[in-house]
Amino acid sequence: MPDATAIAITRRQGLLALALLGPVGVLAACSSSPDPSPAGSSASASLAPADASAQHETELIALYDAVLDAYPDLEPETITVLTTLRDQHGQHRDALGGSPDATAKATAPENATAALAALVSAEHVASRERIRACIDSPDAETARLLALIGAAEAAHVPALRDLRT
Repeated sequence: MPDATAIAITRRQGLLALALLGPVGVLAACSSSPDPSPAGSSASASLAPADASAQHETELIALYDAVLDAYPDLEPETITVLTTLRDQHGQHRDALGGSPDATAKATAPENATAALAALVSAEHVASRERIRACIDSPDAETARLLALIGAAEAAHVPALRDLRT
């Protein structure tokens, strides 16, 4: 007979995943037309879902790096949050099988306020793309991974909105 504690943890984790994926599903369902990829996105539709998502994660990392480099005088809390989110995208890329040596080019918007707005927009697009990639995923494990990454990216949006420049 399984340990009751292990079952409770599994149920909690399942409920947490459902709670995180619910808003992502609503966001994706409420879209009347597909969102374009962020400017400069080179993730190709011809790539496998995990490969395209890993490339997009590399592009998100480049955008975060561009913002952090362009605005080093942001509040320390803002820099900490941006660095943490950037590092999470590195973990997403690695989990998807992307190369840590992969690079992408990005430019920071003209001011810090516009930069944060661009990051919010990029996170919206990324979360929707990950959820859509679930449908095209060749296997359940990859679909599950893409769904969890999409939920994490959706959670980045309110974290970014709470920041002040």
